[in-house]
Amino acid sequence: ISPGRGGGGGGMTAWVDACFLNEHGIPAVCFGPGSIAQAHAAEEWVRVDEIEACARVLGDFSRRFLAG
Repeated sequence: ISPGRGGGGGGMTAWVDACFLNEHGIPAVCFGPGSIAQAHAAEEWVRVDEIEACARVLGDFSRRFLAG
């Protein structure tokens, strides 16, 4: 899910707070910049353009959601 890049998705084998929502039948999405392969590693980093793209997607989602 990113502006101009097409969507993609899949499962992951990590524990996230979304589990609390799922336990109560509330669907949840984990979304953010960077590579899950290097997340929480000693040398974790995220490119600035990925943070900017993530901010655009979240801003667009928020505007659409709040507009109803």
